[in-house]
Amino acid sequence: MKILQSILAVSMLFIQLTVGVTASDDHHEIEHIPGEGEHVEHHDHFDDANLNPSQRIDLLKTELYPELYTRPISQSLTDSYKLPFAAPSYSYVTQSYFGPYSHQSTRAIDFFGNNLEVAVARKGVVITANFGGKWNNWCNSYQNCYNQGGIWNGNHVLVQHNDGTYAMYLHMKANSLRPGITVGAPVRQGTILGDFGGTGYTCGNAACTIPGVHLHFQNNQSPGVTVVTPFDDCNEAINLGDCVNGVPQQGVTYTSINYPPSVQSYDGQQNSIYLYGTQKVLKADRAVDHSNLRLSDNPGSTSLWTLNPETQRIEGNSNLCLTDTGSLFLKAKICSNSLTQRWEKTFTFNIKNSNTGKCIVSQSGNVTGSHIHLKTCTQSDPGQYFRLSNETYPVLNAPINLSDYDSN
Repeated sequence: MKILQSILAVSMLFIQLTVGVTASDDHHEIEHIPGEGEHVEHHDHFDDANLNPSQRIDLLKTELYPELYTRPISQSLTDSYKLPFAAPSYSYVTQSYFGPYSHQSTRAIDFFGNNLEVAVARKGVVITANFGGKWNNWCNSYQNCYNQGGIWNGNHVLVQHNDGTYAMYLHMKANSLRPGITVGAPVRQGTILGDFGGTGYTCGNAACTIPGVHLHFQNNQSPGVTVVTPFDDCNEAINLGDCVNGVPQQGVTYTSINYPPSVQSYDGQQNSIYLYGTQKVLKADRAVDHSNLRLSDNPGSTSLWTLNPETQRIEGNSNLCLTDTGSLFLKAKICSNSLTQRWEKTFTFNIKNSNTGKCIVSQSGNVTGSHIHLKTCTQSDPGQYFRLSNETYPVLNAPINLSDYDSN
């Protein structure tokens, strides 16, 4: 019985921590802060003397996410933050840390903008994804939120980082949660979570008669304790001088340029193979048999390639096809029925030779002139991320493995 009580207590703590961790109201009046017993979700309190809150949290971590919490936590430079909206786009900050409207005691930022996508600021694991039902609602006062079923945060996602902090993405648009964003799913920096919205307690004017579309972002060390989150984008030329110690300021517009959009074809008609997130294409040295393939910034006749679904060949001009010749470099050779010229897309972003099972890779990353090789297929090497002209998948949503979470 005691074991069952402990399990129930831990479960309720998890709900309290991940669902009601903050009263993030973004109206333009100082809000009544819920006190003891006024939790907008439920009124459960813990008096289990056997486990204090810190012990319960540790238990939850190790039981629910053993991959993350049963080994040493490491920090690295790659665990930095980027602005939480997809590029290329910009957003106006209506309220920053300890802002005058509803952030008086919170290190939170309100990013305003219509038709913006919410992007993961730092890689981690989804620990809360609340959408639908009451979460989809808009409410415009403390009483309205409490009585009408609306709640302060609206639709929201929480992402836990490898140092134990967790980012909160609040007020997201109804029905905009992207496929695969579920509790326990690891997410890369830049993964799209959903769209900016005005759900929960948000105000679009002084009278609070319409929703205020924006993203409320904050990073918590523990429930109610927010921490400073410096963004890499503040060091970009377009934002330089507009941040204070890496933190966006109220009343300033910021541009997110660190998440590469899906690159369109140069003229909308070319058949080319692009390295994801760049304008670099696969290009043969010359339109002759046995030419090497390289990355190029200057598309031309020898960079026009199409994956023919009928022949499974990547075909170009002058009757040339991409070929695995068994040599170090990928070659363009006269088209034939050889199995060495059979290709397929795999893992969404990789191009695999059907005969050898190896994938095309830019050995030197996105360096212009880099030779194109064949290598064992993997989802963790950006040098293997390619797209055809008619594909529009963004590199941000590349497949994810738990192993990626710890690779730095």
